[in-house]
Amino acid sequence: RAQALAACPQPDILVTNAGGPPTGNFRDWSRDDWIAALDANMLTPIELIKATVDGMLARRFGRIVNITSSAVKAPIDILGLSNGARSGL
Repeated sequence: RAQALAACPQPDILVTNAGGPPTGNFRDWSRDDWIAALDANMLTPIELIKATVDGMLARRFGRIVNITSSAVKAPIDILGLSNGARSGL
């Protein structure tokens, strides 16, 4: 986040896209697995939006595109970590 904002502190366009968390079985994921998935796929984009949206509003122009996954509309069993975090965004 810090590197992206340092390179472009006043973006007009923000596009977020994170790699997916590991696949697996719901019963095998730990609390740390869930927290990592939420941080990468929901909380980081939210923090980037918070850091840039005021400037976009002040300039009266801006676009925010959050790329997630088709699994948010049609969840896939082995992608539970991704389904939950990306749906939250």
